[in-house]
Amino acid sequence: MPLRKKKDQQAKEEFDVNRNLNVCVKTGKVVIGEKAIIKHLGQETLKLIIFANNTPEDVKAHVTKFAKLNPVPVPLYKFIQSSIELGTTCGKPFMISALGVVDEGDSEILKAGPQF
Repeated sequence: MPLRKKKDQQAKEEFDVNRNLNVCVKTGKVVIGEKAIIKHLGQETLKLIIFANNTPEDVKAHVTKFAKLNPVPVPLYKFIQSSIELGTTCGKPFMISALGVVDEGDSEILKAGPQF
């Protein structure tokens, strides 16, 4: 019995990116797409950039280049699912390959941290 209780407690404490991302989209502010992300990088307002696992390499390289040039370091996170699932998680009826978090709202999405 103690083993099961320990597993249940670990599951509750485990960080759920999908849930936090959904809360972030609903209560905070996010920008979707390569151009919008680069624009906000220039304004130094982004706190996190999330890429789907099937984001084209040229898009990833372009955004990463601008993120490295930014005076304030912006963490990059690789979402473990495809752009279709990233769009679904955000509650959008389209694919999302790149997403930038401007304001996390009530979520704890910034705890996702860098994963690149």
